[in-house]
Amino acid sequence: MYAYPDKLLNAHVACYFNRSKSWVGDSIKTDELLQREQLSFDITEKYARLFRKELQSNKWESKTFQKEFERTYKQLLQAQKVEQKLFDRETKKGKNAEKTEEWKSNISKELKKLDKYAASTFTLKLKT
Repeated sequence: MYAYPDKLLNAHVACYFNRSKSWVGDSIKTDELLQREQLSFDITEKYARLFRKELQSNKWESKTFQKEFERTYKQLLQAQKVEQKLFDRETKKGKNAEKTEEWKSNISKELKKLDKYAASTFTLKLKT
């Protein structure tokens, strides 16, 4: 029986800010609103890092990778949406300064824990 080598897959998982989709317009920019937007981005970056972690930490089978990739992506996207809504509700969309600072601190700590997964490009090994 011949053992085939693992397949290598170059992956790129990026989190980006689309300025044209931001609801903060030039005429209403305030430090409060910009901080809220930054925290929203940071929450999304947290989930991008969690996705990278999942992709890099698991042993993936070539035959099932696409299905598992999509399942993992959808689960993390749903969790990100739930957390974003919780952030908006608890901070009153960034208007509650005390709660916003609490969120800022917590998200910063979580991002720090996921520093290992900050790079958007990486290589995966798929078992054949």
